[in-house]
Amino acid sequence: MTYTIGIDVGGTKIYSILVDSSNNILAISKKKTKKGTPDFVLERTKGCLEDLLEKGGLQASDISGIGVGFPGPLDPDQGIVFEATNLPEWDHFPLAEKISEISNTPVFLDNDVNLGTLGEALAGAGHGAQNVIGIFLGTGVGGGIVLGGQLYRGTSGTAGEVGHMIIHHNGPKSPRNLRGTVEGLTSRTSVVNRIIKKIKKGDSSSLKSLVDKNEEIKSRPIAEAFRAGDKLVKGVLDETAEYVGVIVGSLGNLLAPDVVVLGGGLVEAVPEAILPKAREVAKTIVVPSAWKLMKIEAAELGDNSGAMGGAILARQKAALMS
Repeated sequence: MTYTIGIDVGGTKIYSILVDSSNNILAISKKKTKKGTPDFVLERTKGCLEDLLEKGGLQASDISGIGVGFPGPLDPDQGIVFEATNLPEWDHFPLAEKISEISNTPVFLDNDVNLGTLGEALAGAGHGAQNVIGIFLGTGVGGGIVLGGQLYRGTSGTAGEVGHMIIHHNGPKSPRNLRGTVEGLTSRTSVVNRIIKKIKKGDSSSLKSLVDKNEEIKSRPIAEAFRAGDKLVKGVLDETAEYVGVIVGSLGNLLAPDVVVLGGGLVEAVPEAILPKAREVAKTIVVPSAWKLMKIEAAELGDNSGAMGGAILARQKAALMS
C-alpha cells in the first residue's frame, strides 16, 4: 500500500490529508494560517504532518511523497513560491525544499487550483475520466486542466488561467484591468458588485440591509436570497450562469474534455442557480459530437479537493522516481 499526504495552504487555514493508494482519506489535520509568514506556515505544516502520522498510525518512512497546493505564482519544477495571494513575506521561497527538510520526504509543489482540478478529476466529480477541466468560482476565478490523467501546465507553467480569458470584449473590468474576462463576469466579487449596483439604483432585494450597513456579502446570503425568490439576485445569477456556459462551451470546443467540473464557494452555495443554465448555454456552443461525450458536473470534494490533488500528485511523482 502506498501512502501520500496532500496539503492545501490557504489564506485562513492549512488543510492536510493522509491517503492510501485508493484515495481513501485516513486522517485529516487543519491548522489556522494566522499571520501566514513562511516560517509560521512551516511550523504549522510540521504540526499537521505530526497529526496525520499519529492519527494514521504511520511513521514518516511510510510516506512516499507529499504534494502541496499554494495560492499564487510559483515554479512547480523548482518548488519555489514567487509570491503569495493574501499571505505576507513570500519572495522566491523554496517551500518544497523546506517541507522536505522537516519531513524527510519528497515534496512536490503546485498551484492550489491546479491540484483542486486534479483531485476532482481523479477522485471526485471527474472520477474515471482522463480529460477534465476545472473552473472554480470564488472571490476570483481559477482553473486547471488535466489531460490523460496528468496536469497540463503549458510551457510557462501557467496553463489553466481560465479567469483571465476574455468572453465579452469591452465588458466590465477585472482586477487586472482587463475588460470582459471570465473573472470579471462570473466571480463572486463580480456577482456582489452587480447586486450592490442594482440595489443602489433602487432595485428591490432582500440583501438591501447588508448593502445599507456596508457589510460584506458572501456566498451564503446570496444563496439564501436566491432560494427565497429574490428576483434581483436570481437575475444576476442567471446572467452569471450564462457567462459560465459560454466559457464552458468554448473550452469544450477547444479541448473536448470528458468532464468540466464547476466548483468554488459560489457553486457550492447555490449549484442550482449555476449548473442548469450553464449546461443549457454550453450545449448550444459545443459541437454535437463533442457534447455527446462531455459532462458538466459540480465539484464533489469540497475542502478536500486541493489536498486530494496534492496527495495524487505526490503519488504520481513518487512512482516516476521509483
